[in-house]
Amino acid sequence: MIKQGIINFFKNLKYFFTPLGALFLGILFGACFLFSGFEVQANQAVTEIQEITQEASINFEDLKNCVMDSFADFRWDKPIEAVKTLTSKEWIDGTLKVNLENTIENYKLYAQDIEKTVSKAINGYIKYIVGFALCTILGLLCGFILTKFLIRRNIAKRNIFKMIISTTVDSIFTIGITAITLWLTTLWAPNLIIISVLGIVLFGFVALLEAYLIHGYKKLPFKQVVNVKNFFTLLIADLLIYAISFAISAIIIAITNAFVGVFIALPLLIVGIIVISLNAEAYVKKEAEKIKQ
Repeated sequence: MIKQGIINFFKNLKYFFTPLGALFLGILFGACFLFSGFEVQANQAVTEIQEITQEASINFEDLKNCVMDSFADFRWDKPIEAVKTLTSKEWIDGTLKVNLENTIENYKLYAQDIEKTVSKAINGYIKYIVGFALCTILGLLCGFILTKFLIRRNIAKRNIFKMIISTTVDSIFTIGITAITLWLTTLWAPNLIIISVLGIVLFGFVALLEAYLIHGYKKLPFKQVVNVKNFFTLLIADLLIYAISFAISAIIIAITNAFVGVFIALPLLIVGIIVISLNAEAYVKKEAEKIKQ
């Protein structure tokens, strides 16, 4: 199972760009939400502020350019921190207020009403941030489903009904674990290592159990599939595949930066996770076919 697992991993790296492309599409659609939302809320805020001051002339393009220029100040070599700052109320609030203070004469005379307007615009912008997050997650989910469908044809075919059910469950499970991992990592960086180790163990057990239910139920004894030996064999294969994925990602990060590394690591991990889950199925299916012969 170990040798076959590593062979399957390298053989299916040809599907690397499938989850990457789906993720970029999700981010692209999400970015449309962010920028269109900013334009809507900023235009509305500008109109209301002009009504409040009765005399201020606020140029929307200047406001937009101020925000766009501030993107250059982000630490894009630390993508998680950059995204947290970009989507934070404090950053949006501060950026808009600084620009308004520089644009409006006698800003302090209208400060209270203007800040209420700004807060209203920020609260309205939050739904666009949520839309961006949902589009990104949907892109990742669609990429995972499509990649698994393509890889399955090479490793462990099964009927359409079983494939749809198991792929849907796997996708929700995988994306859920990934989302939780990323969230916990934003709270404390070492969580990535802890959750990754727990995830490897959990994925291995679930993969064997699922493989038995799909290919071995009423064909093989449960203990022949879900046992300590198979678990550790699969675990070793999992660790090797993850180690290879992280090693490749680390090399890419060293050559480029962490921002690029994230987009390289995610597809590698997705391919690795899919191969890991299907390795168990391939093993059980092969054992079941031996009995038929």
